[in-house]
Amino acid sequence: MTEVLFLDALATTATDGETLDGLGRLVARLLALRGLHGVEELVLGRPAGAGPTGPQDPARAMALAAGLPLHTGGFTVDRAGASGLQALACGARAIASGDRDLVVVAATSLRASTTAPPCEAVAWRTSPVPDAEAVALLRQRFDLSPEDEARWAADSAARVEAHRALHEGVGLHLPARTGEDQAAVATTAPPISGAVAFALGSTRAAERLGVEPRARLVAVVDAALDPGWRGMAAGEAARRALERASLRPDEMDRVELDEAHAAWALASAHHAGLPLPRCRPAGGALGLGHLGPAEGLRLLLTLLGGLDEADARYGLCARPGADGQALAVIVDRARFA
Repeated sequence: MTEVLFLDALATTATDGETLDGLGRLVARLLALRGLHGVEELVLGRPAGAGPTGPQDPARAMALAAGLPLHTGGFTVDRAGASGLQALACGARAIASGDRDLVVVAATSLRASTTAPPCEAVAWRTSPVPDAEAVALLRQRFDLSPEDEARWAADSAARVEAHRALHEGVGLHLPARTGEDQAAVATTAPPISGAVAFALGSTRAAERLGVEPRARLVAVVDAALDPGWRGMAAGEAARRALERASLRPDEMDRVELDEAHAAWALASAHHAGLPLPRCRPAGGALGLGHLGPAEGLRLLLTLLGGLDEADARYGLCARPGADGQALAVIVDRARFA
């Protein structure tokens, strides 16, 4: 298997990140940043709600908007909220198999704007367990209190403010926050607009381009649980990723877990046995805002920046999708420190 390397990444919190033209411009900036050329494929985490009025394949439209050669292909994948990490998984597998040497993966924050046809097999399972009840299940199982969640959320916002330079350095421009703002942080992350793009490559591509990679991919693993327990699905994916990589939770120098809800992050950390002091050292979506389908790639971008900043080795991020699904990624930057 060919080793998969992270060459670089870039984000935007501009509203045009929710358009394919804006996403194309983000990709063009990313490639220009490191002088990357010869991209063979673009993989896009499906913009939720992309339908018959838009391009038949949004990834191909994104490639054209980025100004890439006409022979550069693209395809679009969908795993709801985890679509960004699913795009990463597909791009990584293309490189690992030797089929591609240089791939760009991306996702946008665009949420669903169309209504899917009903599915009785899903409805009977999920309709009795809305988010509030899913959180209640996690509180009972992991002995979490609303006060625990409030402390986690306030701490997340404070850490974001303390590490503003890290976030803004990759394109996540933050509004100014007052002390009163931080004290009033909700335990559910507010949605924000934006997009994230990553350039993945093989060792051969990195050598051809003269680019020093930022890290290598150790594992990307998906998991699925009963939809009622979707709040800890990221923890299950993290547990399986650690098992796949033959690594222990305490070997992770840094962890980034989805913070759509404070209870989900806490439950996932407890379920996977991850050390809480190493979770979201620079804060998370409860302080930054949540990028929806692009949030998984945002977690990974923050993870790489934090590992660089701390000169650390292993990192893990995990993001749930829909109906109990999730993906987790483990990276290693030891050779590139």
